[in-house]
Order: sequence, then structure tokens, then C-alpha cells
Amino acid sequence: MGNYGSITREDVLLSPNEDYTKYQDTSLKGGKRYARITYIGGEICPEQTYTQSYCSKNGLGKYAQSGSSSKSSSSSSSRKGFGLGAAVGGGMVGLAKKAFEESPEEKAERRREEREDERIENMVEHKMKRFKRDIKEAYPLTGTTDELVQRIEELMNQAEECKLDESHPNKLHARLAEEKKKATAWLAFKLCKRVKKQDAERAAQPDMKAWRRKASRYSQRTFIICIALFMISMLLFIIIASSVK
Repeated sequence: MGNYGSITREDVLLSPNEDYTKYQDTSLKGGKRYARITYIGGEICPEQTYTQSYCSKNGLGKYAQSGSSSKSSSSSSSRKGFGLGAAVGGGMVGLAKKAFEESPEEKAERRREEREDERIENMVEHKMKRFKRDIKEAYPLTGTTDELVQRIEELMNQAEECKLDESHPNKLHARLAEEKKKATAWLAFKLCKRVKKQDAERAAQPDMKAWRRKASRYSQRTFIICIALFMISMLLFIIIASSVK
């Protein structure tokens, strides 16, 4: 295959029995797996599409003229008479692309799933606005230490129940459970901080420490902090690099 021409990349739907491990880049969309195919001058580029081991085994790319391995692969592909390896080996790019193209039914199903996912996200966003407002009213950040501790315990119990519902087969139910878990845990974490400010001795008790750690994990606070630190580090690196120049 020539190495000249424009470079294009396309995500193509894999068949259920397709060995996706031979591709360098795959992704899941709507429960279906896609492979990133790279074309150069209209032909599939094996080096940027498949793994090195797959190319070596099947005599593709730089291994195309590597002797017995290539011949064996070519012979095997010829006997099979189908498959992407055979298409590339014989220069049948059009056939290979056709093999990965979505059928009208598959495309319609994917779009339906995408629309359903969007509908679910819109519903979750709408319901969560009211849910967050309600729990803030029910569990204020003011009160005695005992009152705050009781609210933390109740919120963490709710978070535990929501965590169990995250695996619910209904997508909307599962997404709502996930967001409610994060919201209740986040409010519980803020209450933990309030307790620490009011009563450091009580905040140091094992139950409070356990709730604080779990609330941080369930609310994904640690993940958010890591992203923020990474962004700050990148910004500082850019500033320093610019000043050196």
C-alpha cells in the first residue's frame, strides 16, 4: 500500500464475533464496539490501524514482504476468501470498507440509542435540580454537632442505597441513582467539614473519618481534585516554558 495521499480516519462498527484486539484503537458506543480505521490515499493503513503483532502475523504493512509469514498469511486469507486481512492483502479496499459499514438497520438503531441516551440525560438533569434543592433544605449545614453527625449518617445511608441501584437494568433509574449517590455524598462531605470546624475531637472519631473518606470517594471529589491539579500543573508548565523562551 502506498504511503501517499490524504489521511482520513473513520470509526466503523465491528461485528459481534470480530476480534477487536487486533485494532490499535476501539471504543464502545451505545453498547456496540467500533474500531478506528485509518486510510491513506483511500487505502487502509495497517501500521496505524492494527497492532504490530497482528501486522507481523498476517504480513501487513512493513511485514508485507517479510517472507514466509507474509506468504502464509496471504495463502490463509486466499483460502478464507473474506475478512479485512484478505481485503488489504489483495488491495480490495472497497470490499474491506463495505464489510465495516453500518447497515441501514444498524445505523438507525445506533441513532435511536443516541437519541434515547440524550433523552435520559435531559431527564436526569431536570430531576437532579429538584433533588439537590430538596436535600439542601432537608440537611442544612447549620446546627449542633450531634445534629450534623446525624445528617451525615442519613445522607451516607442514602448514598449506599443509590450505589446499589447503579446496576439497575433500567438506564434512567441507574443514571439517577448514580447522580443521587454523588449529590448525597457531596453534601455529606460538606457536613463533615462543618463538624471538623465545630468540633475537631468529634471529627477525629473513626466513624467520622470513615464517612468522610467514603463521601469523598462516592462524590468523586478526589477525581475532580486530581483533574484540577493536573490542569494547574499544565498551566504552570506552559507559563514556565514561555518565560524560558
